[in-house]
Amino acid sequence: MKKSAVILSIVFALCLLSGVKGYVKLVTRGYETLTGTNKIEALEIAEEEGSNIETFILETSGKSVAETVFENASISDKIRHFQNAIQLYLNDVPLQNQIVKVNGGFQAMIGRDIIADADVGNDVIKLDNGYLVRLQSGGDADFVSKAAQIIDLNVFLTEKGIPLVFAHAPYKIEYSDIPLENKAKTNYQLLNDMLVNGGVKVIDIKAEMDRAGMDFFSSYYKTDHHWKAQTGLWCAGMLAQKFSNDYGFTYDESLLNPQNYTYEVLENFIGTQGKRVGTLYAGVDDFTIIHTKFETDLESDILLGNGEWECRSGTLENAMYGDNQSDTFDCFSDIKILPYSMYSNGNNPIQVIRNNKAKNDKKIIVVRHSFANVTMPFLSLAFREINVVDLRAPNRPDNLYSYIEEYQPDFVLFLW
Repeated sequence: MKKSAVILSIVFALCLLSGVKGYVKLVTRGYETLTGTNKIEALEIAEEEGSNIETFILETSGKSVAETVFENASISDKIRHFQNAIQLYLNDVPLQNQIVKVNGGFQAMIGRDIIADADVGNDVIKLDNGYLVRLQSGGDADFVSKAAQIIDLNVFLTEKGIPLVFAHAPYKIEYSDIPLENKAKTNYQLLNDMLVNGGVKVIDIKAEMDRAGMDFFSSYYKTDHHWKAQTGLWCAGMLAQKFSNDYGFTYDESLLNPQNYTYEVLENFIGTQGKRVGTLYAGVDDFTIIHTKFETDLESDILLGNGEWECRSGTLENAMYGDNQSDTFDCFSDIKILPYSMYSNGNNPIQVIRNNKAKNDKKIIVVRHSFANVTMPFLSLAFREINVVDLRAPNRPDNLYSYIEEYQPDFVLFLW
């Protein structure tokens, strides 16, 4: 009993340094562990960059998913949202960062494969190969609803003669062997099967990776849920080839040949999962900035989250890469701000990219999530114009149907 009291006292002291929410969560977890009642559950994932549980299409204008959820939340849930905001502020405190690092080192030393997090749904799981993942929520009904929305949109576009293609990007968790119930893979297959049966053309990117002989896990960062920039370049080449073959237009295939690029490798990158457990637990990744060996001429108009437009032009790097290129990374910067977001200038509601050297006049709308960050710069080399839409972002189009009708693209691609 005395030993338990000492341990809880230490936990209490650490929790005070990590904020009120950390105190509540860690003391609860500590108590459950000491009393033998600790259970690891698949918690509902909070809305976060990279989560694939957002609604695909909002047919009418209105508030964002997050705003609607918050307004309808209970008092306790609103308190939790407020605590989340406080925690994000506290994450910048250097002392807390050191606590995260030391705690991660201790967890690695005792061989813990799962580290509980103060934020709901962000418990970190370390696989046997050292890669980090987090659980993915969303029941069958969630994915049935997504599929139904895509199928309805496909019917609408088919009547207008506009092909829709759904390119399904896999997450690491969907192909991971973990000591918990993992519905991610079955949900992935459920969505694929429903779309195919509903008449939607689906590109199963995992199957394409297998066909290309790619090693799945090394295509992703060890400490982050995103795939690497090199994988994004490969994906752009694969998608361009399929569109060209299926719809009969030409592009300069050499522009998407990986041998026609140079690769600047930067050290000490750590992703969203890695930031939650520290470098002593997860290590770090290398981060690659890809540069062209050939001339490019692009224009990029970006609608920012604050409603203002930013226009860039010139080479691929000037038009499509953000300003946060650096030879060193702060491993514990705000978890929402990643060097990964350098590509495509991060997540924005709308980005219109014009390729002034294109060999065709094809226009495409791409409905994206964050995996597209490292794909769009290179895919833009295969089309005259790409209109990229992020339905998760503020100031997104009020009505995707109307937006497509007004733009009149040759194709619509979901890269999700």
